[in-house]
Formats: sequence, structure tokens, C-alpha cells
Amino acid sequence: ILNNFPFDLILPEGAKWVINHSNDSLKKTTINSEKARIFSFSNSITINAHNEKKYIELKHGHEECLDLSSKLKSSNLFEGEEFTKEEFLKESKSNLLHISSHASSNSDKRQDCFILSRSNTFLGIDSIYAFDISNSKISPSFVCLSTCDSGIGKYLSGEGTYSLSSAFLANGTQTVLKTLWKVDDEATMHFMVKFYERWMTGISVLDAQYEAKQYMRDSTEYSHPYYWAGFALEGNPNLYLN
Repeated sequence: ILNNFPFDLILPEGAKWVINHSNDSLKKTTINSEKARIFSFSNSITINAHNEKKYIELKHGHEECLDLSSKLKSSNLFEGEEFTKEEFLKESKSNLLHISSHASSNSDKRQDCFILSRSNTFLGIDSIYAFDISNSKISPSFVCLSTCDSGIGKYLSGEGTYSLSSAFLANGTQTVLKTLWKVDDEATMHFMVKFYERWMTGISVLDAQYEAKQYMRDSTEYSHPYYWAGFALEGNPNLYLN
């Protein structure tokens, strides 16, 4: 159960305290943000389309990706129908990968965890499963899964939780920012904007996450732990962004 528990709820500095007091041997690494890949499930066309939709459009997720794209000048943004499974598996070989989409995990079925992408038909839906990621050997240094339930899945004795996050880490990704429950679209945008803002000042990914959570705690609208405690780091906390 500790795999899915946010320590921020019981310790002064939460996961930051746990990581720093359990393993300080992880190597400090700096990654270059050049050619970062940003994937957004929604764009202005899909948001404004009046067709019947099985999944709601992520208006704030799209704003989040636009903001990040403007901050990372040399990044590539794939939005709406540009975000296909084929394009994702082809273009995800980068130092930094950010995904804003819907996702789902099943704690009973190991293989049933996936990220939603678009298909080639207008407003069509496709799925990128954890085993697709594993088979593709995609291993960006840093992956941000700005989706619901990206850090949960089936628990395997001796291995831990098999999730979208663990699929990237098994491929060689150093650090993943994941979620432990179904996060709120608008609150997630505010968290992510602040997280990247802080990370770009030269502090570690762990400190950036902590300061983004502190920002949410101090806000009037998003102070409840539901809005910020579900974001969790997995992997190397000593990752820095150039």
C-alpha cells in the first residue's frame, strides 16, 4: 500500500524527506531540454468540436502544454490529432517527455494500463499500453505523466506496482512524475506550470516538485490534498534541467 501513499500527508516535507533520508547515493544528473517532446490529448479544434465524445476534452491540459512549449523554445508540441500512437512511439526518443492526456490503470490486470491518444479518424481514440512502451524501448531521461492514475496498477510480489510509470523506468528512464489517483484538470495545469517554472531556476526535480506542492497548499482554491498530494516522483530525485 505504501507504493500508492503520498507521504506529504504525514511528514513535514513528505516524499522529499523520505528520499533524502533513505538513499542519498543517487547521482546528480543534468539533462538538456533541447528537442523536448510535448503531447496534448486536446487542441483548439477538438475542444470546440460539437461531436459526441466518449472522453472529455482537456482544455486546461492543452493550456498546460502550450505554456510548457513556450518555455522550452526548442520543444516539439503534438496536439489533438497530431498525438497518435504511431507519432508518439516514433517521436518520444528525447531527454524530456511531457504527456497530458487521459489514462487508466487496473489493479487486477497487469497489462490493462494505458494512455489515450488519437487515431487517424476525426476525434477517434487509440490506446498506448504499458507493454507498447516496454516493447518500444523508449527511455527519455525525464517523463511527466500529467494524466490520471499513471502511478498505480497491479502489485507484483518482488517487483512492486506495474504501472505506466514503471514501464518507462524499466526501459532506463531516470525519473518519472506520476499520479496516484484521478487528478483534477485545472488544478493539474496550475501544478505543472509552477513545477516547470521552479525546475527551470536550477533546482533539482525533487525540490521543484516540493515547491510546486507548497504553492498549491498555500493557495485558497487548491489547498486540499486532493489537488496536489497525488503527484509523486519515482526514480532519481537529483535530476536537473539545463
